[in-house]
Amino acid sequence: MGRPWLTLGALLTTAAGLPHWPAWWSRLTAAIHNGDLTGVVTWAAALLGSALLAWIGLVGLVAVVHLATARRLAPAWLLALTIGTGVTAAAVAGGHPLDGAPLPNRAEVTEAQHRTSDPVADPATDHVVAPGDTLWAIAAARLPDDADLGVVGEAVHRWHEENRRVIGEDPGLILPGQVLRAPEVR
Repeated sequence: MGRPWLTLGALLTTAAGLPHWPAWWSRLTAAIHNGDLTGVVTWAAALLGSALLAWIGLVGLVAVVHLATARRLAPAWLLALTIGTGVTAAAVAGGHPLDGAPLPNRAEVTEAQHRTSDPVADPATDHVVAPGDTLWAIAAARLPDDADLGVVGEAVHRWHEENRRVIGEDPGLILPGQVLRAPEVR
């Protein structure tokens, strides 16, 4: 029979993936319709990989009856390529337990947050937010180098309170160009 475990594995994998084919097909067509290239590649790979695994299983069954015919249907290099593609596609299309879960609430950027609070910033008391800045880094930069995490955390809170009108409710959402006023030193 040659490689019974390969045949059995291919058939079992195909049987496990078979119920997912309609969903994969609908996701592929939706991705094509929406122009989602990543989705097209993912779901096409899932379908192709699953179909190739089914082909390996069929070749394995043919090998039981006539080994020479099976070898003509599936040269060794093609089997290796198929197994790699099938395993990868099964892993990609298997999904994630969180697929379909609602996304967490995200802060929405308001028009007020796009505007700067002061067109001219005073370097002694103000900080103009640059790309990549965080409130933590801004607050820490105005503290001594040996400030501990608790002190930096308190400073972040003070910066947020001082600039809530500019920043909004989410201190983790600051935008380049916003002018933040340094809080009073305590």
